[in-house]
Amino acid sequence: MLFDAAVASLLVGRLCGGRFTRLGDLQIRLAWAIIAGFALQAALMTATMIAYPPAIRYSGGVHLVSYLFLFAGLWANRRRRAFQVAALGVVLNFLVVASNGGHMPADLEAVRRTQPGMVQALVEGRSGKHVVMGPHTRLAFLADRYLLLRPYPRPGVFSPGDVLITIGVCALILAGMGAFGLRTQERAGPAAK
Repeated sequence: MLFDAAVASLLVGRLCGGRFTRLGDLQIRLAWAIIAGFALQAALMTATMIAYPPAIRYSGGVHLVSYLFLFAGLWANRRRRAFQVAALGVVLNFLVVASNGGHMPADLEAVRRTQPGMVQALVEGRSGKHVVMGPHTRLAFLADRYLLLRPYPRPGVFSPGDVLITIGVCALILAGMGAFGLRTQERAGPAAK
C-alpha cells in the first residue's frame, strides 16, 4: 500500500504543478535510520519467504529493532507535520506488534481473500512479520485486518497505522514537490531543528 501510494503521489504531484527536482531540497534528518527501519522489515519478509530458518527464529526481535530505527528518524523530524502523521501510524503499529511478541497479527480470512499465497506460511508460522490473529490477540483493532480488494491492482490487508504512515509519506512527497502550489514548512529550515 505504501509503495503504491508513494508512486501515485509522485504522479499526482507532477500533474499538479510539482517538480521531481524539488524533492532534492527536502532535508530529512536521519534519513538513513528511516531507510534502515523499512529495509530491515523488507529483508525480514524476504528471508522468511525463502524459509531461511534464522530469520524465522529471530523475526520478532528483528521486527522490534526495526522500529527503533524508525523512531529515531521520526523523532529527528518531529516538527514536520507529515512526519507527525507518519509517526502516529508507526506508534500504532508498534503498539500492536510489541503487544503480540514482535509480530503483526493478521486476520486469516482477510489474508485468504486478498493474498491466498501467503496463507500457508502464516498458518505454519513462517511469516516473519505476521502471526494469525485469534482470540488471544492483543489490540486486534490495530492489526492487519482491513481489506484492500480488487479492482485495486495489488489486494492485501492493512492496519490503521499503515493508513497514517501512507498519508504522512504522501503529504511529504506532495509538499516536497510543490504540488498544488504547496511550498510549506515541510522543507527543512529553522522549524525542523
